[in-house]
Amino acid sequence: MTCRHPTGLRGTFVVEVVTGRATVYSYLRSASFERTQSHLERRLNPARTTRSLRPSAIGHRPSAIGRRTSAVHSVSTEVYNVRKLVLATLAAGIWVNVNEFLRNELLLKRVWVDKFDSLGLLFPAEPENGALWVLWSFIFAACIVAVARNSTFVSATALSWVFGFVLMWIVIGNLDVLPLRILPFAIPWSVVEVAGAVFIAQRINRRHRDSVRRSVRGVGPGA
Repeated sequence: MTCRHPTGLRGTFVVEVVTGRATVYSYLRSASFERTQSHLERRLNPARTTRSLRPSAIGHRPSAIGRRTSAVHSVSTEVYNVRKLVLATLAAGIWVNVNEFLRNELLLKRVWVDKFDSLGLLFPAEPENGALWVLWSFIFAACIVAVARNSTFVSATALSWVFGFVLMWIVIGNLDVLPLRILPFAIPWSVVEVAGAVFIAQRINRRHRDSVRRSVRGVGPGA
Protein backbone atom coordinates (compact mmCIF):
# COMPACT_ATOMS: atom_id res chain seq x y z
CA MET A 1 0.00 0.00 0.00
CA THR A 2 1.12 3.58 -0.46
CA CYS A 3 0.53 6.85 1.34
CA ARG A 4 2.13 10.23 1.74
CA HIS A 5 5.24 10.39 3.93
CA PRO A 6 5.33 13.19 6.57
CA THR A 7 8.20 14.80 4.66
CA GLY A 8 6.08 15.03 1.54
CA LEU A 9 7.64 12.07 -0.29
CA ARG A 10 5.64 9.10 -1.46
CA GLY A 11 6.88 5.77 -0.16
CA THR A 12 6.02 2.15 0.30
CA PHE A 13 5.30 0.89 3.76
CA VAL A 14 6.70 -2.46 4.78
CA VAL A 15 4.92 -4.08 7.66
CA GLU A 16 6.84 -6.49 9.84
CA VAL A 17 5.88 -8.10 13.12
CA VAL A 18 8.59 -7.69 15.77
CA THR A 19 8.14 -9.00 19.35
CA GLY A 20 4.42 -9.21 18.92
CA ARG A 21 3.92 -5.66 17.65
CA ALA A 22 3.24 -4.43 14.14
CA THR A 23 6.05 -2.10 13.15
CA VAL A 24 5.82 0.04 10.07
CA TYR A 25 8.96 0.87 8.09
CA SER A 26 9.04 3.52 5.48
CA TYR A 27 10.99 2.20 2.50
CA LEU A 28 11.58 5.46 0.65
CA ARG A 29 12.71 5.90 -2.93
CA SER A 30 15.43 8.29 -1.74
CA ALA A 31 19.04 8.12 -0.54
CA SER A 32 17.88 6.76 2.88
CA PHE A 33 17.51 3.21 1.49
CA GLU A 34 20.61 1.74 3.16
CA ARG A 35 19.88 3.40 6.51
CA THR A 36 16.30 2.12 6.49
CA GLN A 37 17.44 -1.40 5.54
CA SER A 38 20.05 -1.48 8.32
CA HIS A 39 17.47 -0.31 10.86
CA LEU A 40 15.08 -3.01 9.69
CA GLU A 41 17.77 -5.69 10.03
CA ARG A 42 18.60 -4.56 13.59
CA ARG A 43 14.94 -4.77 14.62
CA LEU A 44 14.41 -8.16 13.03
CA ASN A 45 17.65 -9.64 14.45
CA PRO A 46 18.66 -7.87 17.70
CA ALA A 47 21.57 -10.31 18.22
CA ARG A 48 23.40 -8.73 15.30
CA THR A 49 25.05 -5.56 16.52
CA THR A 50 27.03 -2.95 14.72
CA ARG A 51 29.25 -5.78 13.46
CA SER A 52 26.65 -6.39 10.73
CA LEU A 53 27.01 -2.79 9.59
CA ARG A 54 30.73 -2.97 8.88
CA PRO A 55 31.73 -2.65 5.23
CA SER A 56 33.11 -6.20 5.31
CA ALA A 57 29.59 -7.51 6.02
CA ILE A 58 27.91 -5.78 3.10
CA GLY A 59 30.10 -6.80 0.24
CA HIS A 60 33.46 -5.15 0.95
CA ARG A 61 35.19 -8.14 2.54
CA PRO A 62 38.80 -8.50 1.27
CA SER A 63 39.27 -11.38 -1.09
CA ALA A 64 41.14 -14.54 -0.13
CA ILE A 65 43.91 -13.54 -2.50
CA GLY A 66 44.18 -10.18 -0.76
CA ARG A 67 44.43 -11.81 2.66
CA ARG A 68 47.08 -14.23 1.45
CA THR A 69 49.00 -11.36 -0.14
CA SER A 70 48.92 -9.39 3.11
CA ALA A 71 50.09 -12.43 5.11
CA VAL A 72 52.94 -13.14 2.69
CA HIS A 73 53.92 -9.46 2.75
CA SER A 74 53.97 -9.47 6.58
CA VAL A 75 56.16 -12.59 6.71
CA SER A 76 58.52 -11.24 4.05
CA THR A 77 58.82 -7.97 6.00
CA GLU A 78 59.80 -9.87 9.17
CA VAL A 79 62.35 -11.95 7.26
CA TYR A 80 63.79 -8.83 5.66
CA ASN A 81 63.94 -7.17 9.08
CA VAL A 82 66.06 -10.05 10.44
CA ARG A 83 68.28 -9.90 7.35
CA LYS A 84 68.70 -6.17 7.88
CA LEU A 85 69.78 -6.64 11.50
CA VAL A 86 72.27 -9.35 10.53
CA LEU A 87 73.65 -7.22 7.70
CA ALA A 88 74.01 -4.17 9.96
CA THR A 89 75.76 -6.26 12.62
CA LEU A 90 78.16 -7.78 10.09
CA ALA A 91 78.99 -4.42 8.50
CA ALA A 92 79.46 -2.65 11.82
CA GLY A 93 81.42 -5.63 13.18
CA ILE A 94 83.84 -5.55 10.25
CA TRP A 95 84.34 -1.81 10.80
CA VAL A 96 85.07 -2.34 14.51
CA ASN A 97 87.43 -5.24 13.83
CA VAL A 98 89.44 -3.25 11.29
CA ASN A 99 89.83 -0.34 13.70
CA GLU A 100 90.78 -2.60 16.61
CA PHE A 101 93.40 -4.37 14.50
CA LEU A 102 94.93 -1.14 13.21
CA ARG A 103 95.04 0.49 16.64
CA ASN A 104 96.11 -2.38 18.90
CA GLU A 105 98.17 -4.52 16.52
CA LEU A 106 99.90 -2.03 14.26
CA LEU A 107 100.05 1.21 16.24
CA LEU A 108 99.96 0.46 19.97
CA LYS A 109 101.04 -3.16 20.36
CA ARG A 110 104.54 -2.20 21.47
CA VAL A 111 103.04 -0.11 24.28
CA TRP A 112 100.93 -3.05 25.45
CA VAL A 113 103.90 -5.44 25.35
CA ASP A 114 106.09 -3.03 27.36
CA LYS A 115 103.37 -2.62 29.99
CA PHE A 116 103.00 -6.37 30.44
CA ASP A 117 106.79 -6.81 30.53
CA SER A 118 107.02 -4.26 33.34
CA LEU A 119 104.55 -6.37 35.29
CA GLY A 120 106.49 -9.57 34.59
CA LEU A 121 103.66 -10.87 32.38
CA LEU A 122 103.52 -12.17 28.85
CA PHE A 123 101.26 -10.17 26.56
CA PRO A 124 98.44 -12.52 25.36
CA ALA A 125 98.86 -12.61 21.59
CA GLU A 126 97.91 -16.19 20.75
CA PRO A 127 95.41 -16.97 17.96
CA GLU A 128 92.79 -17.81 20.58
CA ASN A 129 93.13 -14.30 21.99
CA GLY A 130 92.71 -12.81 18.55
CA ALA A 131 89.59 -14.92 17.96
CA LEU A 132 88.10 -13.69 21.23
CA TRP A 133 88.75 -10.07 20.22
CA VAL A 134 86.97 -10.73 16.94
CA LEU A 135 84.02 -12.19 18.85
CA TRP A 136 84.03 -9.18 21.19
CA SER A 137 83.95 -6.84 18.20
CA PHE A 138 80.88 -8.48 16.65
CA ILE A 139 79.05 -8.61 19.99
CA PHE A 140 79.86 -4.94 20.50
CA ALA A 141 78.62 -4.20 16.97
CA ALA A 142 75.35 -6.02 17.68
CA CYS A 143 74.86 -3.87 20.79
CA ILE A 144 75.55 -0.74 18.74
CA VAL A 145 72.95 -1.80 16.17
CA ALA A 146 70.37 -2.37 18.92
CA VAL A 147 71.04 1.02 20.52
CA ALA A 148 71.14 2.88 17.19
CA ARG A 149 67.70 1.63 16.11
CA ASN A 150 65.79 3.84 18.55
CA SER A 151 68.31 6.59 19.33
CA THR A 152 69.73 9.63 17.63
CA PHE A 153 73.21 9.51 16.16
CA VAL A 154 74.77 11.51 19.01
CA SER A 155 73.07 9.65 21.86
CA ALA A 156 73.77 6.22 20.30
CA THR A 157 77.43 7.13 19.81
CA ALA A 158 77.82 8.44 23.36
CA LEU A 159 76.09 5.45 25.00
CA SER A 160 77.94 2.87 22.92
CA TRP A 161 81.31 4.53 23.52
CA VAL A 162 80.79 4.63 27.29
CA PHE A 163 79.57 1.04 27.47
CA GLY A 164 82.20 -0.32 25.09
CA PHE A 165 85.38 1.57 25.99
CA VAL A 166 85.10 3.75 29.08
CA LEU A 167 83.90 0.88 31.25
CA MET A 168 86.55 -1.45 29.80
CA TRP A 169 89.32 1.06 30.52
CA ILE A 170 88.07 1.48 34.09
CA VAL A 171 88.14 -2.30 34.63
CA ILE A 172 91.58 -3.00 33.16
CA GLY A 173 92.92 0.19 34.75
CA ASN A 174 91.74 -1.08 38.12
CA LEU A 175 93.64 -4.31 37.39
CA ASP A 176 96.75 -2.17 36.64
CA VAL A 177 97.19 -3.60 33.14
CA LEU A 178 96.14 -0.48 31.23
CA PRO A 179 99.03 1.49 29.73
CA LEU A 180 97.93 5.09 30.18
CA ARG A 181 100.12 6.16 27.26
CA ILE A 182 97.58 4.72 24.81
CA LEU A 183 94.72 6.97 25.95
CA PRO A 184 95.69 10.10 23.93
CA PHE A 185 95.45 7.92 20.81
CA ALA A 186 92.75 5.49 21.91
CA ILE A 187 90.15 8.03 23.07
CA PRO A 188 89.65 9.98 19.82
CA TRP A 189 90.16 6.87 17.69
CA SER A 190 87.56 4.89 19.65
CA VAL A 191 85.05 7.75 19.33
CA VAL A 192 85.48 7.72 15.55
CA GLU A 193 85.22 3.92 15.58
CA VAL A 194 81.92 3.94 17.46
CA ALA A 195 80.53 6.84 15.43
CA GLY A 196 81.29 4.96 12.22
CA ALA A 197 79.56 1.84 13.49
CA VAL A 198 76.48 3.86 14.49
CA PHE A 199 76.43 5.54 11.09
CA ILE A 200 76.57 2.17 9.33
CA ALA A 201 73.79 0.72 11.48
CA GLN A 202 71.46 3.71 11.04
CA ARG A 203 72.18 3.94 7.32
CA ILE A 204 71.20 0.31 6.76
CA ASN A 205 68.14 0.73 8.99
CA ARG A 206 67.03 3.84 7.06
CA ARG A 207 67.35 2.06 3.72
CA HIS A 208 65.28 -0.81 5.13
CA ARG A 209 62.48 1.55 6.26
CA ASP A 210 62.39 3.25 2.86
CA SER A 211 62.16 -0.07 1.02
CA VAL A 212 59.38 -1.29 3.34
CA ARG A 213 57.39 1.89 2.75
CA ARG A 214 57.72 1.49 -1.00
CA SER A 215 56.61 -2.14 -0.84
CA VAL A 216 53.65 -1.26 1.40
CA ARG A 217 52.49 1.35 -1.09
CA GLY A 218 52.65 -1.29 -3.80
CA VAL A 219 50.37 -3.70 -1.91
CA GLY A 220 46.86 -2.32 -1.61
CA PRO A 221 44.52 -3.30 1.22
CA GLY A 222 42.31 -5.36 -1.06
CA ALA A 223 44.91 -6.59 -3.51
